[in-house]
Amino acid sequence: MKRLYDSSLGRLEIDLDIELSIWLFDEDGRVAKESGDEWDYADLPDLLQDEIGLPEPEAQLIAASFLEDAKAEGGKSPAGAGRIGNTVAMAIVTAAVIAIGVGIWTIVTSITWEALGVAIPLFLLWILPAILILRWWDRRREKRKKRAA
Repeated sequence: MKRLYDSSLGRLEIDLDIELSIWLFDEDGRVAKESGDEWDYADLPDLLQDEIGLPEPEAQLIAASFLEDAKAEGGKSPAGAGRIGNTVAMAIVTAAVIAIGVGIWTIVTSITWEALGVAIPLFLLWILPAILILRWWDRRREKRKKRAA
């Protein structure tokens, strides 16, 4: 979804594909400023104010218009307020993936049968919580999809 807006600073283009991208063009049509963020973490009014430089009322108005259009086209609103929760959850998922990698590395590097006897229980201690965390993350994503629909 792409929208064009006339702002006090020039022509503004907001594009939502996989990520949110914002461009501010000068009178000659060249990019004067640009910004972007992941849609799930985007705070559009803040991006328009802090990174593009629009005054607060104008940023709020343009953001509201864009978010309304995005919702009308079947898109979802960005998490915005849930930004910290998403960051923490992503850190937990990252830790789970690292745990799986460490567990696999432990088994692969076990050369003797005795070392393997130690590696497998360690791997299970690493992998079981990681699987539970990944299952939790998947259920969380599904719930968010249902709420957005």
